[in-house]
Amino acid sequence: MSADEVQAILNMPALAPPDGVEPNFENPSNMNPLALGVVIAALIVTTLAVLMRIHSWIYVMKHYTGKIEAFLVVAGYGSYLGYTILAFRVINSEIGFFVHQYEVRVKDTIPFSKTIYFGGLIYNSAILPVKAAILIEWMRIFSPRARNPFWWTCQTILWVNVLYYIAATIVEARQCSPQEKVWDPLVQGGYCLDTRTVELTSSSINVVSDLIILLAPQHVIWRLQISKAKKLGVAVIFAVGLFGLVSAVARLVATHSYLVSDDGTYSVSPVAFWALAEMASVFLVYGMPAIPSAAHAAKTRIGTYYAGLTKQSTRKTTEGSQPSSTSAPWRGNATGPSRKYRNIDKDSIGLDTVDRFDGKDSQWDSSEFPRAHLPPMAVEVQHTVEVESHEREAGASGSRESGDEVLLRQHPWDRK
Repeated sequence: MSADEVQAILNMPALAPPDGVEPNFENPSNMNPLALGVVIAALIVTTLAVLMRIHSWIYVMKHYTGKIEAFLVVAGYGSYLGYTILAFRVINSEIGFFVHQYEVRVKDTIPFSKTIYFGGLIYNSAILPVKAAILIEWMRIFSPRARNPFWWTCQTILWVNVLYYIAATIVEARQCSPQEKVWDPLVQGGYCLDTRTVELTSSSINVVSDLIILLAPQHVIWRLQISKAKKLGVAVIFAVGLFGLVSAVARLVATHSYLVSDDGTYSVSPVAFWALAEMASVFLVYGMPAIPSAAHAAKTRIGTYYAGLTKQSTRKTTEGSQPSSTSAPWRGNATGPSRKYRNIDKDSIGLDTVDRFDGKDSQWDSSEFPRAHLPPMAVEVQHTVEVESHEREAGASGSRESGDEVLLRQHPWDRK
């Protein structure tokens, strides 16, 4: 085709308008404001769920063994961020979400179709690792040693999802040759596979796996030896998968409508948003069980912090009301325990400082007593105690002196 013919095709409506409808190519009606709010809300909820689990990994679980699950969730969250980036790109594009195809030119459908194509591939890479992480963790929690029916159920769903999503991703990635034929109708030659069966199968598998993920832990939870109130609380936490099941069913219905509709730009929008909701619900299923422990840990740390502030304030108040150190010079330096020997007597001073005073004529050196404000009292002998030591032969125990004599030798002022 000539350049003029190609340009004429690119400027044509992508779909013939209904009778009596005048297409508006410049400002077609859309739901971009609603789409923007949904994408932002889903991103916030998903990010909070992931952060809760990261908090649990770092601060709550001292010996965390689920390193495989952590890696899978982080990888899935990275793909989820890629999906939301593509959603923002569609919102800011010439078309946007929920725009009828008859109000779109052919040239505008090319970048839109390319974004939708890569969004489908990213969806597979986001939802598979998180579902795998959920099933692996549940097998470790609810069936750590025994290979019971719950363990085999999780294993079956796990490997069905792994094998199918890998195969589906390969088929969708190679559905056309050359690859540009997927989104560019002007590419000549090559071939394209019919992927409608793959897309319907993907939606159906998600419905089945989400249903099992919802029901499987409930059977185990209600058999636990705990109170009914605790069972109900745990069951509600794990029942968040109900939203994922609803999203999967809605996506299956929307996918069928899209595959039989000619208005592709409009009918693909519900598929994209139900896929977004399904991914968000999977992250919630994985992150919700960590919320109680994270909340308890945060409450404990906040309580400890305020208790420390209160204790510090009380200590300052107490220290401010204590008497001056001059009334108790035997306390020594407040910065640490003194190594000087001190008699348990309020008028005593360090024995290594006695020789620095010659009585009343001694000069006061304040540098020797930095904590005192007055000269020390004159050192004088109050009384003397004469101690006689009598050595005794060792008895049967082998000691040379009795316990009473040892006590008197250490504390001669206690002799009566």
